[in-house]
Amino acid sequence: MNTNKLLDNAQTKWTSGGNKGDIVISSRIRLARNLAAKPFPHLLTEAAARQLALQVREALAKSNLKYFYVDMENISPIDRQILVEKHLISPALLDDARGRGVAVSEDEAVSIMVNEEDHLRIQCLYGGLALNEAWQDIDVLDQKLSENLNYAYDQELGYLTACPTNVGTGLRASVMLHLPALTMLKKTGQIFESLGQMGFAIRGIFGEGSESKGHLYQISNQRTLGFSEKDIVERLNRVVEQLAEAETKARKDLFKKNQNSMADYIWRAWGIMTNARSMSSAEAMEKLSALRLGVSEAIIKQTNNVKLNQLLISIQPGFVERKLQTEAPNSQISTMQRDWARAEIIRNQLLNINNNK
Repeated sequence: MNTNKLLDNAQTKWTSGGNKGDIVISSRIRLARNLAAKPFPHLLTEAAARQLALQVREALAKSNLKYFYVDMENISPIDRQILVEKHLISPALLDDARGRGVAVSEDEAVSIMVNEEDHLRIQCLYGGLALNEAWQDIDVLDQKLSENLNYAYDQELGYLTACPTNVGTGLRASVMLHLPALTMLKKTGQIFESLGQMGFAIRGIFGEGSESKGHLYQISNQRTLGFSEKDIVERLNRVVEQLAEAETKARKDLFKKNQNSMADYIWRAWGIMTNARSMSSAEAMEKLSALRLGVSEAIIKQTNNVKLNQLLISIQPGFVERKLQTEAPNSQISTMQRDWARAEIIRNQLLNINNNK
């Protein structure tokens, strides 16, 4: 793997889909870990942060773990934005790159953020509902890393983290869900309120601080202290199963009562996406949601969820900007140019133009 391959390719592990892939886009398990006797990242000097990053890279090598390391200081803000859009790093690594980096596995299923809020943010991201698989794989990785890194751990509290809400297991489990029918039928408000009372957080497509777009929501556990890893994963699994069942029922109800209008809604989205010459990010996300629903209901047969997952990355601002900068280096890119380029990307991918299949 090289940096260009990582940044130019919209295909990544989670875009391949999986169990309940028409509703559950992806599943993620993330572990927060810190090194003993080291200040948390926000207290590290630049020199100490770089030294810690080097220590992590050496630990990966000693563990025979093959990862491609990207130093945030060596790539542009646009390139860092693309890593966010591929869900390989968090938005927290966008603004301050000093001493920060990410190690990425060959298939991009695993990424290890260095000096984010914690010294290590280890995540495993799979397509569909795959929380158990992600947890099992990340547990093995965590054990290997712990053989060469001395984690900050307290016998009573568990793993010590920069934010108290992560103390304990340090485990955050999350899923990204596509819930258009529940949203259209205005049922998400009550459901999300209940989930909040149960200790789950509901966020937008890029996690904390982001808005929901294209009827996509991230749901994760809020607390780690007092729960075992198994408890956290099982609780979220049950919630996702229930939400998937509710969304499936809502889709049946929606199409039963509004069959013609729903078909029109979906085909209009297809017509616009395959013909428009300019498209904003917000409109693209809205229309992409309609196409995803159309594929799920076997109305749209010209594409599939795997291609739509890849398109979800391709239409994001950073990905579009990098494409334009590659074609015209050092030029100023306007919003209008991005909208034109985004529309072209969408047409090419949906219509398989230029052998983009």
